[in-house]
Amino acid sequence: MKAPHSDILLVGGSPEVILTFVRSLARQGHRLDSLNDTPLSHACQSRYLQKVLPFPHDPKEAQDRLIKALAEGQYDHIVPLDANASHHIQTTRTQYPDRFGHARIHQSHPAPITLQAPRTSPDVKTKIIGLLTFAHNQEITAAVQFRSLRHDTRGHHGYCVSEAPNEQILRLAEQFIRLHRLEGPITLYFAYTPGADGYHIIGAIPHWDDALPLAVHVGADLPIHWIAPPQAATPMPSYRPGIYCRNGRHDSLLLQKAFGQARRKGTRQLFGTLARTFLEILRPAWRKEVHGSHAWQDPNPQWTEYARILAQLVSDASARIATLRRWQARQRARRVHHRIRLDEQADRSTRLLSLCFGNICRSPYAAYRLERILCSNAPSPCWHIESSGILPKPGRQPPHEAQIAAQTLGTPIDAHSSRHSAPCDLTQHHVILIFDRQNLHHLRDTGILGHPGIAVAMLGDYLPPSRQGCEISDPYGGDINEFIQTYRVIDEGLTALTQATQRQHTS
Repeated sequence: MKAPHSDILLVGGSPEVILTFVRSLARQGHRLDSLNDTPLSHACQSRYLQKVLPFPHDPKEAQDRLIKALAEGQYDHIVPLDANASHHIQTTRTQYPDRFGHARIHQSHPAPITLQAPRTSPDVKTKIIGLLTFAHNQEITAAVQFRSLRHDTRGHHGYCVSEAPNEQILRLAEQFIRLHRLEGPITLYFAYTPGADGYHIIGAIPHWDDALPLAVHVGADLPIHWIAPPQAATPMPSYRPGIYCRNGRHDSLLLQKAFGQARRKGTRQLFGTLARTFLEILRPAWRKEVHGSHAWQDPNPQWTEYARILAQLVSDASARIATLRRWQARQRARRVHHRIRLDEQADRSTRLLSLCFGNICRSPYAAYRLERILCSNAPSPCWHIESSGILPKPGRQPPHEAQIAAQTLGTPIDAHSSRHSAPCDLTQHHVILIFDRQNLHHLRDTGILGHPGIAVAMLGDYLPPSRQGCEISDPYGGDINEFIQTYRVIDEGLTALTQATQRQHTS
């Protein structure tokens, strides 16, 4: 029996924006497809979306992908969720009007909304207790209240979501939308604060990245620089769709890889990569790169990205200094042992997560191996061990070479299926065991590193002093011997880890 066709096609948008629309529309009985270039969780795909189709960055490829999606499905509504998607839809509709049939094309998000100043002074330190996401269209109304954002300024995704927003906040948001006569599918992020006579909405921002600075700390005092407050005598900066920068995280990884390859292949490749990377991140400064996001009207917004890249490279360079690397390893190991001791004193099991990039090579082997080691030792600490990956592609099997290597070492991983852990899932564990600095940077970017209830350690922290704190590189793509060599290093680190914790357990 043929499944009924989806009636709504969502184009573009960040994962947060997509989920906001999808949850609301799916509850109303709509069937949805998504055309986007962002990784979505398996739960989102299976529970809400009928199909998730790729949406390339290249304009010609994006247009071809859109035409193919229209040919495969019969959509009543086409909803662009960012400015880039809206541009592609309008261009395609101009060139191929017959491809859209009877589908109604909704507007993209409107021009940015000016923040409304509170009754107090614009420079006052205000307590932000939450953010409200409000997606609105003629038939679409959804709201999510972010009750507990991460207490780390770098925690872009470390939040817990509750779908039970305060009714007063909902009414205020609806009044705001009616007041500004907003139409079309939009997503606004409302920052609100408690007052003497109830809650006050103090800001509405059309883009998630711009809402983050308003919610660094929930319930903490922080200065708010209001946009165009009525009392301001001089013009204030405002949000606008326009020129913004590349992803500094991606650029810093390219540079890090170039530095790593320089020792093996000489400096020619290094300088070539440096030149290409810096030329590309200068594109915003030359007004050659335009993003469909809202950014401050800063004449040089790229300096924020450059500072981030520099901080990343300094962090990576510190790992090359043996004394500093060993000191950092001892500090991480000390936090792990302290976390395990707290669990033992509370008479509860320690939830340990083995985390790597794809969860098909290193982390599953480490998890299976650690369980075997603990079962063979007595007495042993009470641990609940799991493994997962950063890459949002669940359900994958380990490579054939990995299966043979693990079987050779007596720890079969043939039955393993990869898992993906979102940042909010990571907070459910007490100890996170990682393997390289890429994993470490991911935990730093998501706000997990430094979380008071989570201890993060690299397995290399438990290697002998000459290699203490070193990375255990990803063997993916290598031959069986490379996998066996990596797994033996993992065995060495796990043995040292269990011996250290067992001494602590018996003392």
